[in-house]
Amino acid sequence: MFKALAALTFAGLLLGAPCAGRAAGTDFPTRAITILAPFGAGSTVDVEARFLAEQLRARLHQPVVVVDVPGGSGGVALDQLEAQPADGYTLMLCTRTISFLLASGEVKWTPADLVGVMRLNGEAAGFYVPTAGPYHTLADFVKAAKANPGKLAIGGPEAVSINHQVEIEFADAAGINVHWVPFASGTEVTAAALGGHIDGGIAAASNALAQVQAGTMRFLAVAAKPPYQPYPAAPTFAQGKYPVVEYVWRGILAKAGTPPDTVAAIVAAVNAVRASPEWADFRTHEAQVDLYMNTRDFQAYLTKEVASTAQLAKRMAEESK
Repeated sequence: MFKALAALTFAGLLLGAPCAGRAAGTDFPTRAITILAPFGAGSTVDVEARFLAEQLRARLHQPVVVVDVPGGSGGVALDQLEAQPADGYTLMLCTRTISFLLASGEVKWTPADLVGVMRLNGEAAGFYVPTAGPYHTLADFVKAAKANPGKLAIGGPEAVSINHQVEIEFADAAGINVHWVPFASGTEVTAAALGGHIDGGIAAASNALAQVQAGTMRFLAVAAKPPYQPYPAAPTFAQGKYPVVEYVWRGILAKAGTPPDTVAAIVAAVNAVRASPEWADFRTHEAQVDLYMNTRDFQAYLTKEVASTAQLAKRMAEESK
């Protein structure tokens, strides 16, 4: 469906005025653009990057290629971004995990090395388990964890990440000791939980959407303020008496030094996508909420978030060694 809609959009642009995504005074782009996705194939970030690339091709009239670069909580992708020229032809679709990576001291990069082009959308983190397992409620899991300190395992994408933060906040609030198991993507987390290799998974909630709908997985909690519109029937951590509210945002990064008119051209193209019915359909289908920030606000937000999460990020890195 998305491919057909993208083709119609492209046809409309050919009949209309000049390229809708370009800012006045710049001819960017004149060649292919690469979007780095810092998680594995099939992850929610990979899916969004590929949809965005398809829509941007129609608006910029240039190839837009997605390259999955998993590993290091996004550090491998970040290294690749920083290795390229600051010209806007290499971008990174990141998640909130990038803030923890920058704050952890595990990489040499800082927010000053990046341009926060724009924040796009996001979703609440979800804690999910197989329906065939022993846990029917959050209280069931807490009871089992207290009876077996240090023995239950919760998996999630990467060692230093927003998902690990949700696990820490939940475990601290519940007074339980559980083991965090990092994976390359939420897709792998869901597969591991279904296979009984971990006791539950914490990742962007949409990773478990198909399984929840099929009845093979259940949400024990989502880290959102109730009611959470994409999953109105799912319980929240707050309803379980644990004050855990964390959203997994997604945004676009470029290398610091990218010319402002190039950044403006990227913003114009992406905003054209955001204004389209295709984007609205994508958000609904992927259970996303709007978390938009412009370049100025996103850059300031990223800098502030990195500073505020430094202590927690270092704890995550230490616990994962």
